Amino acid sequence: MSENVNYDEQQEKKLDEFLKIIYRNNLDFSKPDLVLNKLLEIYEKTNYPGILYRIGNLYEFGFFKKLKEDKSIHYYELASNKGYVAAMNRLAEIELKNTNTHKYKYIKWAIKSADEYHDPYGKYLLAKYYLISGIFEDPMKEYFKKGIQFMKESAKLGCKDAQEYIDMMWGKRCIHYNLTIMKN
Repeated sequence: MSENVNYDEQQEKKLDEFLKIIYRNNLDFSKPDLVLNKLLEIYEKTNYPGILYRIGNLYEFGFFKKLKEDKSIHYYELASNKGYVAAMNRLAEIELKNTNTHKYKYIKWAIKSADEYHDPYGKYLLAKYYLISGIFEDPMKEYFKKGIQFMKESAKLGCKDAQEYIDMMWGKRCIHYNLTIMKN
């Protein structure tokens, strides 16, 4: 099983400490351009894609609203291109929330997260893509079957969201590893 080779626990701790200082001093609200520049400077020194992901978070959740432009997707894409699984999953989540377009531009990231990195949450997101596609077709078609398959795999790998989804869809008798749906 591959793992997210770009996740570095030591870098994550340093980044968390830096962001805590920013939050405590409200620097993100008063001078977002300085915070952004400092994060980009740290990224240039470390080349750690988790920083790009965090910049995407800061844009998406409004901390950089004074900068007038939402570049969250841009930074999530940059981090995803560097193999940062959390960014891949975030792009897929954003797209799944906006399912009325059915363009599925970011399904490639859910596939990469699920297949290449064997990420349980990535498999869950990929299952949702397939299940949503299957809703618009005959439920016996391949998309629906693939969605069920990925949901089972995700639940077996311990993804709580997948386990809850299965429980919600097929009842309490399917909880944990004795899932009736997984016996097929």
